[in-house]
Order: sequence, then C-alpha cells, then structure tokens
Amino acid sequence: MTEACVDQAHEREETSRLAELISKSPSHAKMVLQAMAFLAQQSDEEGIPSTDIYEMYKNVCEQEGSEHLKLRRVRDILSELEFLSIIDQERKWAGKGKGNYMENRLIDDPKVIIAACNETER
Repeated sequence: MTEACVDQAHEREETSRLAELISKSPSHAKMVLQAMAFLAQQSDEEGIPSTDIYEMYKNVCEQEGSEHLKLRRVRDILSELEFLSIIDQERKWAGKGKGNYMENRLIDDPKVIIAACNETER
C-alpha cells in the first residue's frame, strides 16, 4: 500500500463524513458552503469575509433557481457551520472608525467540500 493510496482513502473517508454532516443541513446551508468553497479555490487569502460569501451565495442561488436569504440569515448559517466544525470564524477589526467583520475559513479542502455537497444532491 502506497502513501498515495492512504491519502486517497483518507480523503474519501473525509468526504463521506462531511457528506453525512452536510446531508442533514438545509439546502441554503449547502449553498453557503459551496459559495465558500468556490471563493476559497479562487483566492490566495486564508479568510473570507462574510459579505464576499454572501455575494457568491446569491450567485449560487441564482444558478440553482432558488430565492436567496437575507445577509443576517446567512451569517446565522455561517455560525451554525462553525458549530458543526465545518468552518472556522474569526472576528477582525478594520481599523479606527471602520468597525469589524467576520472572517471565515473552511477547515477542509474546498474540493472535498464541493464533492461532499455534490454527493448529498444524489
């Protein structure tokens, strides 16, 4: 058994674990996760602001033919995903007079998240 085989098996197991977790989530939580995964693949930045996720989420909803939720509800979904240990959140400060914002990071590889979301749609 090679190291590549072990890595492949580990990735399949992780995808299955995530697929099980994600399958129990509402459809909008899946779309938020997909939006996050797409953004993570496109960016070199580690954390993604909630507002960026929301904009991509609206695009995903449009592609799916679904009405999008309000930003506040999407922020609630992000908090729920953190509770499930699918993402990690950190509050950041934008500087004097500019307020703060939440930065979100996927714990797993974006490809694994997308595969898990796709697996739950079957």
